[in-house]
Amino acid sequence: MPTLHDELQRYLHGWQDHLPRAWRQRLDGVRPNFGAVPQNASLDGNARIVPAQRNGRGAFYALEGIDPADVAVVVVGNDPYPDPNRATGRSFEQGDLTSWPEDLAEPGRVTPSLLSLVCAAAALLPNAEGLRLDRCSLRGRRETRRETLRSGLQNGQVTLPPPQSMFENLTGQGVLWINCTPTISVHDTGRRRRGSTWRAVDGQRKWHQALWRPITNAIVSLLVEEAQRRPIVFALFGHKAKELRKRIEARGRCLDVCSENLRFVESGHPSRPGNFFCLGNPFGRINDELTAGGCDPIDWCGPPAGQTAANDSPCLSMAPRRTPGRPGTPSARAIGRFSAATSVRSIAIMDRTIGKYRTTLRHLAER
Repeated sequence: MPTLHDELQRYLHGWQDHLPRAWRQRLDGVRPNFGAVPQNASLDGNARIVPAQRNGRGAFYALEGIDPADVAVVVVGNDPYPDPNRATGRSFEQGDLTSWPEDLAEPGRVTPSLLSLVCAAAALLPNAEGLRLDRCSLRGRRETRRETLRSGLQNGQVTLPPPQSMFENLTGQGVLWINCTPTISVHDTGRRRRGSTWRAVDGQRKWHQALWRPITNAIVSLLVEEAQRRPIVFALFGHKAKELRKRIEARGRCLDVCSENLRFVESGHPSRPGNFFCLGNPFGRINDELTAGGCDPIDWCGPPAGQTAANDSPCLSMAPRRTPGRPGTPSARAIGRFSAATSVRSIAIMDRTIGKYRTTLRHLAER
């Protein structure tokens, strides 16, 4: 019978080689705490560890496509979705969706957490103001917000990128999606609830959390170090995520980080929309914190399907330079290489395109 300890060792074998180079250099010397996982804890039957490995990266998928120096917003979740088909390695991203209109047509298909996030993003669109998507979520009836969002997509009030690229677009703008505990043990119960039969294995979350603590602490520490140079917004959704705030602030004091550069947006977990939206739209509040710190806001819905950059084939020699103190914003020189790209949406598209080339070049260099 396989043990959780052995399976986690197999899962994390050579894990440092799977990190993107920029993160690997900053996490050098950090090790997972395998001693915190009991040797006799079993992982029997159809139990497995999620998220599944993606080209050897698995739980480190959240670090793909974004360097520590580019992070403007950190969205912290608790742990992965229990369903192996849904967990991707990024917090709140759902990996089994194909099309918003089709997925929203089926009750329970889109997880409650992701539905709250999409409603928060869509509510910031000018055309969607009348839908009050971040208010209908407070009414307590889950179907109301799903039906309202689907209606907005059908009549053109809401425009969203495809679900497969939405988180990639946001990562390209400097949004890092991480979980407090990057892995969990799950098993298939055969009993469907909320669209899935998979559940977390009772009692094993705490061992995953202890295993990962040295690495997650190191990631938080290096992000606080980045805040020595520019503001970073930490979005803490849910009770477990909020527990990070004291550690972040304590690390900031040790490094003498300007308190104005460590900004926080807290809310309840998005699986409970009444708590998630009770203090206002969390994405709107994040943008308020960014602009107050002299940074550009995030375009949470862009670009929609079919929209491309003004120049979709930028020169590979164009370095992705950043304006000092303005994370996520291309330099004036970079903007000048594109035709009329001055709006936030255009800049986001441009950054995403550049980011794809950067990622490709980085992967080639690592080989």
